[in-house]
Order: sequence, then C-alpha cells, then structure tokens
Amino acid sequence: DMSNTLLHTAKALNYTVPAVPSLAGAKDMAFKAFALTFFICRVVMPPFALIKPGLTDGRQMPVTSYYITNGLLLFIYSLQLFWFSKIVKIAMGLDGGGDDDVPASKTRKVAATAAGENRVKGE
Repeated sequence: DMSNTLLHTAKALNYTVPAVPSLAGAKDMAFKAFALTFFICRVVMPPFALIKPGLTDGRQMPVTSYYITNGLLLFIYSLQLFWFSKIVKIAMGLDGGGDDDVPASKTRKVAATAAGENRVKGE
C-alpha cells in the first residue's frame, strides 16, 4: 500500500541525514506523511472496507470459517492500532530515543566520509 513507499523514503532519508544534515526537514516531512497515510489506509478504512463486510456478509460462509476469518481480521486490525500508537509516539518525539535505527558505527562512518576522511586503515 501507499504508506510503505513513504516509510522507505523516510527511512532512507534517516540514514542520509548524518551525511547531509540539510535533509532533516525532508526526513521529518516524509515520516509524518507516512503516519498520515498509515492512519488513513490501515486505521480508518479497514473497519468500513474489511471488517464490517466480513462480519455481515461473511455469514454465508461455514460457521468455522466465519469465526476464524473474522477473528484474524480483528487480530490484524488490533496490530495496526498497536503500530499506529508507536508511529504517533515517534512522530511526536515521545519514543524516548534518538536515531536508534541508525547504528553508531554506521553514523560515524558516514560522518567521516562526509568530512572527507576517506583514509584506509593503517595510513
């Protein structure tokens, strides 16, 4: 879905910011656009597009299939709500961490490369 593309864009920008700090604003905008599309596509739409039809029209299925299918739909929807709460915390800066997604060794390597320190070990 559309939110995945924005997530990967924000993640790529997150890895790029140590080398090009001017992209920090673009990273934040991409992540917030991801959060908005995630909210619309995975929190707002499923109750109307998947869950309601599954509960009402699904009664034509065998009883076991009805309960398994709708149980799994509700479980997946609860996971979407859980992940959306995490996304909101990150977007609002309440996650309690910095760039935990970028390993410190990678950050130092990118920063050193950006600073022109392209030396080989032993030189």
